[in-house]
Amino acid sequence: MKFKERTIQISMIIITLMMIILRFLLNEKGRTSPDSIRYMRFAHVFPTIDNTTTPLGYPLSIKFFTFFGPDEFWSSKIVGIGVFLFIIFFAWKKKFFFKETVVFCALFSFLSIFSYTMSEALILPFVLLFLYISSLIIEGKLKNGKAIFYLSLTLIALYNVRYSSLFIMAGTGLFGLVSWKRQYAKAL
Repeated sequence: MKFKERTIQISMIIITLMMIILRFLLNEKGRTSPDSIRYMRFAHVFPTIDNTTTPLGYPLSIKFFTFFGPDEFWSSKIVGIGVFLFIIFFAWKKKFFFKETVVFCALFSFLSIFSYTMSEALILPFVLLFLYISSLIIEGKLKNGKAIFYLSLTLIALYNVRYSSLFIMAGTGLFGLVSWKRQYAKAL
């Protein structure tokens, strides 16, 4: 990788991280909404489950960081920043569309997602893992029971963060039924 390209990528990552932090620090409400307050309240009262309709993934991730000292608000911001850093690190470590991921995460809409207290931020790394595992399966590097196990695990994790991932599960199931006996790795 060229020095200039690497410098631009590192600069974009640092600037994006600073913008995520500034985005919620300079907002008068801290980038929260009534749904955000519901997530934080659910994390605060857990293990008592009140009459909520949200999956457990995002409130539990907030609750996890409250054990290290910060309250639910700051824990939700740590989750957003941690998600951003995980996505960048994973794409770099696995050499899985790293340049595209850096640019993609620097877009204003995704910058807003990382700074906002909503479950959309937490679903993004699981979508990235799902795409990575799917590409390994299609390339033939992951086969049979191991492929089914990892794919099922990521789909379950997706569902436990957002219920709308049922559409991803249905699409994956339909794709699996349509291409039951095809060998994608041979075509490449």
